Amino acid sequence: MTNKTEIIKAFREARIAGEKLLSQGKISWEQYASTMVGFELTLREMGVNL
Repeated sequence: MTNKTEIIKAFREARIAGEKLLSQGKISWEQYASTMVGFELTLREMGVNL
């Protein structure tokens, strides 16, 4: 990923995929939330504000 737009797009795609898994009962709310928070923290450390 080379730019902020691509990173934000990837974050949104990951969120959608996570929501799909959550709605199918394949992951718990806690798993989804911790994954998304971890992803967001990593992006912020890279200097990307969502």
